[in-house]
Amino acid sequence: MGQRISDTDYRVGFDFETTGVDAYNDVPVSYAMTSQRITNGLRTFVDRVSFVDPGRPIPAGASAIHGITDLMVADAPGLHESALSVRDQIFTLWADGGVLVGMNLVYDLTMLDSVCRREGIAGLRGPDLGAIADIFVMDKAVDRYRKGKRNLSSLCEHYGVTITNAHTAEADTRASLEVLDAMIIRLPEIANLETHQLNGQLATWYRESSQSLSEYFAKNGKSPIDPRQFAWPLYEL
Repeated sequence: MGQRISDTDYRVGFDFETTGVDAYNDVPVSYAMTSQRITNGLRTFVDRVSFVDPGRPIPAGASAIHGITDLMVADAPGLHESALSVRDQIFTLWADGGVLVGMNLVYDLTMLDSVCRREGIAGLRGPDLGAIADIFVMDKAVDRYRKGKRNLSSLCEHYGVTITNAHTAEADTRASLEVLDAMIIRLPEIANLETHQLNGQLATWYRESSQSLSEYFAKNGKSPIDPRQFAWPLYEL
């Protein structure tokens, strides 16, 4: 029997704030990597947060959500340096046996991979991905028929997690880690997931949910989901 996610003592929350919602073509304007260590039942957190110069104007609509403006990122590291740093931190985490944690991470990871490819950096596609715990995918799979929204604020409310300064990268990473902790306590089907099986199980859950939602859209006269976006933890190219 492998290691269960409930027994892991090293997890890192990851989140981008970005120029928009297109995971293939939009880019980050900030990121947070929050390390959570669990020792004798006690949790400690270390935040690493950075603005990113996206090399393009930040749309007003995006700034209205996360509060980051062109002036704030003017002297920040650019896309190449930032993407390389984030990618290396993620692979170091996995090499150390840790779990990457976040909310709807297929968006962030696809964006990171897309930026890496455009910047001439080796991306994330390949056999070397480590364990990923996506609280959005997990929650939807184990509580499929719960009504209401499934955004991070809603999950925090449902699982009893207090979130302040939502839509800042560091607040969202900490909230994701705490929601996962609450899910592990409340839901045996999450707590007992083995880390070596985690990605395969979540990919199946995500594909089934996306296909079902796409069929629902089509029946109701809406545009179906792009089949490339049935894939997890990276959309297909």
